[in-house]
Amino acid sequence: MNYYKMKAFGVSVLVKPVYKTKTDGGLEIPESEYKNPANVHKGTVISVGDGNYLNNKLEMNLEEGDTVFYRGSVGIPYKFEEDGFKILQITDVLAKEVTNE
Repeated sequence: MNYYKMKAFGVSVLVKPVYKTKTDGGLEIPESEYKNPANVHKGTVISVGDGNYLNNKLEMNLEEGDTVFYRGSVGIPYKFEEDGFKILQITDVLAKEVTNE
């Protein structure tokens, strides 16, 4: 559920980045590493646009709550109520985490 009262439009995807600050063994990961734009980043989808683009309807294949992966160099950073977000285009999303249910 979108608690932030924000809605993506068109082919945009609003993502809340998830930064891993420690390894599984408990070692600290430097901020320069987990915020490096050259790395692949992980985030949680907050809102997905309706897929309308130049009178065409694109299939968005994402839902609120999905975990996605994207290049750190893409998207527009946005801060809202002390939380950081990225506004991405659907083509910026590289992959979606899938669970076997």
